[in-house]
Amino acid sequence: MSGSLSRLGTPGCSSMRSFPVLLSRTVIIVTWLGSTAPSAAQISPGELSSAHQSLEGITHCTSCHAIGRSIDENSCLGCHTELSTRLKAGKGLHATFSGKACITCHKEHHGRDFDLVRLERQTFDHSRTGYRLDGKHAQTQCQKCHTSSLIRAEDILANRPLLEGGTFLGLSTDCSSCHTDPHKGSLGPACASCHSETAWKPAPGFKHGRTRFPLTGRHVEVRCESCHRRSPEPGGRTAYAGLQFEDCNSCHRDVHAGRFPQRCASCHTTAGWFSAGQTFNHASTRFPLRGAHLRVRCQGCHGGTETPRARGAGTHVRLVQFEHCSDCHQDPHRGQFTKRADGGACEGCHTEASWEVRSIAGFDHATTRFPLRGRHATVKCAQCHGTGPASAAAIDPRRFERCADCHRDAHAGQFAARSDGGACESCHDEKGFLPPNYFVNSHAHSRFPLQGAHLAVACTRCHKLGTVRGERVRVFRKAEPASCATCHKDVHRGVFAQWMTDGCATCHGTDGWTRVRFAHQRTRFRLVGKHSHISCAACHQSAETTEWHFARTPKECSSCHGTTAHPPQGAGI
Repeated sequence: MSGSLSRLGTPGCSSMRSFPVLLSRTVIIVTWLGSTAPSAAQISPGELSSAHQSLEGITHCTSCHAIGRSIDENSCLGCHTELSTRLKAGKGLHATFSGKACITCHKEHHGRDFDLVRLERQTFDHSRTGYRLDGKHAQTQCQKCHTSSLIRAEDILANRPLLEGGTFLGLSTDCSSCHTDPHKGSLGPACASCHSETAWKPAPGFKHGRTRFPLTGRHVEVRCESCHRRSPEPGGRTAYAGLQFEDCNSCHRDVHAGRFPQRCASCHTTAGWFSAGQTFNHASTRFPLRGAHLRVRCQGCHGGTETPRARGAGTHVRLVQFEHCSDCHQDPHRGQFTKRADGGACEGCHTEASWEVRSIAGFDHATTRFPLRGRHATVKCAQCHGTGPASAAAIDPRRFERCADCHRDAHAGQFAARSDGGACESCHDEKGFLPPNYFVNSHAHSRFPLQGAHLAVACTRCHKLGTVRGERVRVFRKAEPASCATCHKDVHRGVFAQWMTDGCATCHGTDGWTRVRFAHQRTRFRLVGKHSHISCAACHQSAETTEWHFARTPKECSSCHGTTAHPPQGAGI
């Protein structure tokens, strides 16, 4: 047999007509069969495949078949020596089919176009070959790897042109047999010690801590290519070995431009150039850092001006003046306090703890004409005194004679006609806008004193939002006099208008709606007997709805009691 039998794969064995070799030992019959072409076709079960077509013909039968027996396994392996070698070594796919004859999977005499190897590539278990596919290898198409250009075993392709491009044998399991080594051999041949089959990057097996330069602090966040650069020439390799790292200057520029000859590590750590873990002690200078100064980044004071250096431009850490706050800070008060005895020195009111008002040590607002009390004590300075341009905040003097100097009139001038001109302090104080100091007894002096059930009504039930002088505010003063109809709708729909000499108060009072003073005797249906004990709802409320009806209420007995001897249920009698 020839090349196709040497390919590895899951055999797709198909049914075949049995081919019992019934050859007679009579030489005359064999000779006669060999000399007659049509008779040879009667002996052969069909054409051989294209791989074995050189063995076609009755005279070549014994190349594969033994007289009186089926296929001789030694004949197959004698020709396919590359498989014989692997079977003896117990390697490869065919070694897993121990005891099976070749013909079990590889059928012949089915014609020139018949494929001797039936391989289901989508379901093929590659681990049976001795090389399991994982990660990206499991996603790679078979022909990407099984190609003659990657076959390294010379005995596979030697003198076998039919196998070239069609065999699954001869590949090496070494990474370098398929992949180009980007390290050019500088890190050895064991790719799997750093990389996995999932992806080339990242390299999960590589541990920088095992090198002579363990990564700590901010170095852990640096991208590999920032240090390990690729050579600029075409095909240049990435440098992983031989990098200089004994000194920080091997990778980093000296931002101090040589002003500090000591090693970088004497002041800085890998935690960060400006991190809290830096070892430089500012207290050893003439300006110890305290309070908010501790939170200022170094370059916030020392800047970053560029100065020429032997190796290019370097960042120069400048020295600064610090005798006065104004050496670094602008005066946000724009000289308003220069007439003070201390000349308006910042430290007269502020400390290094914070500029905010809560950290002001020397300034006492109680010494001004406007002591801070109540809610005013919690207001930030800038809310009253404002801020100027971003370059210099301006603490502006403020007027404070009236609340309206700072606060908008929330009532849109509704109380301006009062004798006090609508002064806010008549109802409110510094404790807060709500609740007001306007109580129930204060309402007694208004045009609508509160009595009875009105005393329990929330202010907002009556004083709803409305529009006053174009502003959306709560309405407290109304043009028309207050009446029941101002807030309440007439549930009687005008039925009692002719009797309401005092309006709603004719029958109802502020002590409660259900306590009615209505005299039924004044109507055309006087209540006598048991009728005087019946609830109003029994006659005047509809059974289908909750509405009340008073006019045209039936007065005939049958309208409520019916014509039977017994009154209907619910009649109340």
